[in-house]
Amino acid sequence: MEFIKKLYDEQEYYNLVRNTIIYVAVQINDFDLDDCISEVYKTALEFENLEKHPNIHGWLAVTAKNIAKRYKQNQFLEGARFSEEDIDSLKPENENKKREYDEQCNELLKILEKKLKRADYRLFKLRFVEHRSMEEIADEIGIKKHSAEVRITRLKEKVKNVLEV
Repeated sequence: MEFIKKLYDEQEYYNLVRNTIIYVAVQINDFDLDDCISEVYKTALEFENLEKHPNIHGWLAVTAKNIAKRYKQNQFLEGARFSEEDIDSLKPENENKKREYDEQCNELLKILEKKLKRADYRLFKLRFVEHRSMEEIADEIGIKKHSAEVRITRLKEKVKNVLEV
């Protein structure tokens, strides 16, 4: 425990974690950056033999990268909760930022395609990628609107669980 506290206070390690998170999650805000950094050190506290690890720098960098990716995915999912107009206003305006945003979306879709059932993945794409209305989704898959709403609610929980792993 003392080793981790000392590690947390050393500027070199703090900068490594901070810069890794910023590199992986370019659009991350300051509040989430602080949360990510804290989560890396919380994870380090839970890792019993970190002091004996042969590559502490590498362990911190990989842990920071994984936590930053999870925060990026969560930001994307939070965006999915907004209306279509709100999502359009969140999309980056310049080409580099747009390309980066699209890459993040594609990365998330690849993860979900592997981990969700085909029907759930299709439902996710209809609602959060194609931004279809509940009526359109219900018509597309041949169910009532209320059933589509229930499935979307359940799907959000499944996606959340998939991404928390």
